[in-house]
Amino acid sequence: MNFSNYIQTLIEPSLKIRRANFLRKLLFGYIILSFFQILPVIEILYNPQQSLIATQSLCQLTLTTCVNLLSADMFKNCYLFFIAFQLAAAFAGLFNFFPRIMTFVVFFTTINLQNRIYSTLTGGDYLLCLLLFYLSFVSDGKGSKNKYINEITNVSDRTFILLCQLQVLIVYVISAIYKWQSIEWMQGTALQNILLIDEYSMPYLQNMVCEFSWLFKLLTWAALLYQTLFPVLIFAKKWNKYVVLIGVIFHLFIAIAMGLFNFSLVMMCCYVLFYDVETKHHEH
Repeated sequence: MNFSNYIQTLIEPSLKIRRANFLRKLLFGYIILSFFQILPVIEILYNPQQSLIATQSLCQLTLTTCVNLLSADMFKNCYLFFIAFQLAAAFAGLFNFFPRIMTFVVFFTTINLQNRIYSTLTGGDYLLCLLLFYLSFVSDGKGSKNKYINEITNVSDRTFILLCQLQVLIVYVISAIYKWQSIEWMQGTALQNILLIDEYSMPYLQNMVCEFSWLFKLLTWAALLYQTLFPVLIFAKKWNKYVVLIGVIFHLFIAIAMGLFNFSLVMMCCYVLFYDVETKHHEH
């Protein structure tokens, strides 16, 4: 493809725009669900007088302060306002009300709320913020009457949808690289060791680990193989739906067996970006 053809492709509407907007709504739904999860312990998490998590003392306005406003002296008691704006923007975004603006509002409030409770965060929380930031540059796909605005919008859509996909791929690539360097993963004992920790397991699973150690060795190697091959097989049409299905099962296991529900939910939402519904429908 020469340069002019590449530019022409770049300014055309993205076939992935519907998937990106579906992901946006899934993440808004996740934000709302997360609120109900933390509702019973909001005071313990955010109230400066009761919180178990220490705040920083930030006074000067810097980039660090902008994403840690709930640690700044003048905003420490404003956590309910941040939560209210976050939920209002998420609900508005679900109904396609200025989706890009609402996505950025959700991103901005979420990153500040998350950084206030930094010691509770998982990889899913960091991925959520990155995806929300990228999606704040993705349109709703409706287009404009102005040709040039449409072309700029299409370039932005394609660029930031690609960044969303790359971010998910990076998660798998980095995870696989670290696992390949781990003796426990190479020997097949990693999953057994994790599930024998009370905080990441259940009693019946611990009994199974001891009784069927061979099974958990196979599951360990299967998880390693899946994370290694995901960045390649997810783009193969023959394998796409199977990779997505295995990924959903993989993350459901992590959610149920290890209790990492939120992380798994965010990861499963991301599969929307890779399962090419429009293409499959178009082909038939």
